[in-house]
Amino acid sequence: MVDVRAVQELAAPDFGAYIQLAATLGARRGTLVALRWRDIDLARGTITFSRAIAESLAGEVEKGTKAERPHTVALGQSTVTVLSEHRLRAAERALAIGSTLTHS
Repeated sequence: MVDVRAVQELAAPDFGAYIQLAATLGARRGTLVALRWRDIDLARGTITFSRAIAESLAGEVEKGTKAERPHTVALGQSTVTVLSEHRLRAAERALAIGSTLTHS
């Protein structure tokens, strides 16, 4: 059995955030990669899944979730912390290129 925490600690911080979400939420890969900051409420500790990315003959496409309806899940405090740190890194990168991070 793989020790998820050990893999997460060895991963780059951004990929570590993905590992945290995948391990704690059990969400599908396509649903995780379709997340936007507006889907994440760090103050309330929730994520709302409303879309997924899927492979098609035309390439990657955005579609609804497997259940075809949005659903919200609660986050544990460690996941909120990881996502808060991830958002800070993203905001710093945006500023470094003269932009700002939005909630879109």
